[in-house]
Amino acid sequence: MVRKEVVAERYLHLSIECLLDIGNHVISDRGYRKPDTYAEILEILSEEGVVSQDLCRKMAGMAAFRNVLVHDYLNLDREKVYQVLKEHIKHFEELARVYAGLL
Repeated sequence: MVRKEVVAERYLHLSIECLLDIGNHVISDRGYRKPDTYAEILEILSEEGVVSQDLCRKMAGMAAFRNVLVHDYLNLDREKVYQVLKEHIKHFEELARVYAGLL
């Protein structure tokens, strides 16, 4: 049986990964400067006016948290996962709406 915490971690990882991948596609399609890091993806979208500075600020730590989920899973603080989900899910949804508006 799979524990709920593991499922939450995986879905959080996938959510962050998808939002960064879509952002990277927008950057590429529009010919914006190429990001050197995951964190730069939202910065570039903010610079180009695709994403508000406020939303960029709210999502700023997600690229770093993605790295923790992917690479530091043995030391993962499950309370931090819960806190990120609780506090940032609305920001994920807002970014998804921004992307949907670009279609």
